[in-house]
Amino acid sequence: MNEKEVLINSKLFSERYIVEDKIKAKSYKKGQFISDFFDKEYYVGVVKTGQVSIYCISSDGTEVNMSILKEGDVFGISNIFDEESLDTVLKCKSDVYVVFYPKKCFIDMMKLDIAVALEYSRYCNRKIQFLLRKVEFLNIQSSKKKVIEYLLEKASKNDTVLLECSKEELSKRISVSRASLYRELQSLQNENCLELGKKCIKILNKEKLTQILYEI
Repeated sequence: MNEKEVLINSKLFSERYIVEDKIKAKSYKKGQFISDFFDKEYYVGVVKTGQVSIYCISSDGTEVNMSILKEGDVFGISNIFDEESLDTVLKCKSDVYVVFYPKKCFIDMMKLDIAVALEYSRYCNRKIQFLLRKVEFLNIQSSKKKVIEYLLEKASKNDTVLLECSKEELSKRISVSRASLYRELQSLQNENCLELGKKCIKILNKEKLTQILYEI
């Protein structure tokens, strides 16, 4: 897949109006940081290969994991009408290859193609919903409820949660200690609410988990 196809497959770009000589691509090593500003210009980025962690730093210096970008995911696009970058940090979880397109060119594309503007509006709507859920999640104080909220959100249609990272990284992602994560998972398994596996977690009693989550 070439760079132009990467942009098109993200569903946010119009094949007809992409200016190919404006496309840029960069490779990053695991642990490196990614910026949407370089060569005196702001860019929208699409991950072609690899994974990227997005997190912000709270006032007390704690890292708050916001999400993980994977192949085909877009970044630097929520603020295309703002000349400043958002207060988030992008760090490569693995070797990463990113395709970039200038934000000003993306704005021009929206003016030329209403379908792009509509897709961008849908993207922003999904992002707002995600952030509202994230704020609600961060307000949860109980470690058990944080674990349950994460499992219910990530569960597939067959009530299975695939573990895409280590338990240590998962504990950071949901803002609980590693010891608390292990304790709560084991407790929920003992209550026959779930079954723990090496690479996945099977939810056995979704109704009970929901009841625990919303009890006062």
